Amino acid sequence: FSVTVGISEGNSQIAAFVVANTDGTQRPFGILWQNVTTDASNLGAAVVITRDAEVRGVDLTWPSGITAPQLADAIRQLEKQHIIVR
Repeated sequence: FSVTVGISEGNSQIAAFVVANTDGTQRPFGILWQNVTTDASNLGAAVVITRDAEVRGVDLTWPSGITAPQLADAIRQLEKQHIIVR
């Protein structure tokens, strides 16, 4: 489980967490348990941790270029889902 995901408000699909977005995916919503590969015309199915979990921070992969304040905010957003990053 190495990718943090955000949720797009318009279509209720889970998408990659992107700090610079403004469509809802700029807020982490959960943690993807396994890699999923899709193309632009297909959706993939995956297991996502969305609440009530404790995870090892060293096992998470964050977007490249994320700043320390953005990372702290992302971790706070996960805590709102009761996902504790240790």
